[in-house]
Amino acid sequence: MRRGIVPAALWEAIDAYRAGLAAASPAELAGGGDVGYYSRQAALETAIARRMAARAAASIHCGLLAGATLAQIADAAGVSSAEAAACWQAWADGQRHLGQRCPGLGVSEREYQRAAAVVAAGAAAGSLPGSGHAGGVMRIGSPHS
Repeated sequence: MRRGIVPAALWEAIDAYRAGLAAASPAELAGGGDVGYYSRQAALETAIARRMAARAAASIHCGLLAGATLAQIADAAGVSSAEAAACWQAWADGQRHLGQRCPGLGVSEREYQRAAAVVAAGAAAGSLPGSGHAGGVMRIGSPHS
């Protein structure tokens, strides 16, 4: 399996989660296991969800810089444009601050402004309020999907 740019800690959590499932008894898989099994699996699932949410935000940023519109990103992620914009904004603001404090890390001001312009164009085109997907779909950044 190609690991790419996803942090190693994510792959370690996924591997541990898979190992837990592979070693699980039929009772554990059917809901009749013990506290230790479910606590461990819940901890791993939460860690994986959080890391994937951060990775999704970074992918939104890269997609915007690659030429995707906000609506295209939202459609691909199965969320509304407003959700995609909010996910990007929360992540990008932190990365921008990191880049200002530690040059070479985070995102540069130029990169931030390029992506922000795409998000703003999506808002100007009317793609933010109430657009895209709604209801009980996966939410970027939510471990409660």
